[in-house]
Amino acid sequence: MSEWKTYRINEVADVIMGQSPSSASYNEAGVGYPFLQGCADFDKRTPVVRYYCTDPKKRVPNNSILISVRAPVGTTNRADAEYCIGRGLAGIVGRNINQDLLHFKIIHHIPDLERVSQGSTFLAINTNDLNNLLINIPTSLAEQRKIALILSTVDAVIEKSEAAIAKYKVIKAGMMHDLFTRGINRATGRLRLSQKEAPWLYKETELGWVPKEWEVISWKDACENVFVGIATSTTKYFTDVGVPLIRNQNILENKIDIRDLLHITQDFAQTNHNKAIKAGDILSIRTGYPGQSAVALSTHNGFQSFTTLISRPKSDKDTKYLCYLLNSQIGKRQIANLQGGGAQQNLNVGWLVRLKVLIPNITEQNNIASQLDAIESQIDKEAQVLEKNISLKQALMSDLLKGKVRVQYDEEIAEAV
Repeated sequence: MSEWKTYRINEVADVIMGQSPSSASYNEAGVGYPFLQGCADFDKRTPVVRYYCTDPKKRVPNNSILISVRAPVGTTNRADAEYCIGRGLAGIVGRNINQDLLHFKIIHHIPDLERVSQGSTFLAINTNDLNNLLINIPTSLAEQRKIALILSTVDAVIEKSEAAIAKYKVIKAGMMHDLFTRGINRATGRLRLSQKEAPWLYKETELGWVPKEWEVISWKDACENVFVGIATSTTKYFTDVGVPLIRNQNILENKIDIRDLLHITQDFAQTNHNKAIKAGDILSIRTGYPGQSAVALSTHNGFQSFTTLISRPKSDKDTKYLCYLLNSQIGKRQIANLQGGGAQQNLNVGWLVRLKVLIPNITEQNNIASQLDAIESQIDKEAQVLEKNISLKQALMSDLLKGKVRVQYDEEIAEAV
């Protein structure tokens, strides 16, 4: 097994600090070198070029590690061409070190760079901060390459999951549009023909063209009750073990996340027993992402919530259907309009009860909700795989980049680094 040694970055790599060229040399016509001012031009792996420069001051070669040196400090990307870089970035090019491993080591040491940046008024790092960053690496290029290959393989799996989630979300958005404008034909179990194809099946409403048999009613008429959860200070009633308290950050689209719940005392919860959550309630965020909603499950029975909106649908309404509708563009547009376009205002009961909803018969509500449940389930499965692989990568980076776990490698492939 090879030795591991600690080096300063400038002992194994060249650090190229960016320098902004004259603004007169910028263009969007593709003339000159692609120009990056800062990490605003970064995508997931490689930059997105918006500007070009005919008089570059600092250039970095293809495959350079690009790192943001001004707030935010430490965001990285990989150059997929020769770039001109402005003062918000630096480029790092390895010498006798695997470039992929160097990138992973820099990412691993971002917290060290962030701590250095906090010593200045404006969060930033300079040439010395990067040059003097200490990294511990194996002396064998073959071992470096094997570590980088393992981590890159996990990265590829993560990207595959992210792409699948993005694809399913696009499919879901299309399904929601079709299901909430065309619905499901009872005889065929499929979408109705569109309004253009079969105009006789539709009627025009304030929410647009909808199937003739659908009703348009207010949120108030769809619910038995709409009210706000606990709205008084709860701080002094917090306890380690007690009644779970759902907050806005626990309400995702169509899902309640219980991983970071606070708890309140049984006595305080009993004082607010009329605000206790029941299975089937729809919980909606009031501010930040106003209207974002999720349905309470049987496992949430008796939970309390803090300043969330709670809607209790009538028994002849499918609660999941209503929740999906609230999270659709139909719901979101109305909520934005009800607030006068003020996305940061608090959504209140008075606004929510005026929202208009499309109501098919209960069977069609159930069918629409079931189809959306199916695509939501696919997204959840991929999200679980993604979370698992992100955790795996974090564990591998901790073990492999510190040499806690050694890898098997063949010295003969060193020249391939």
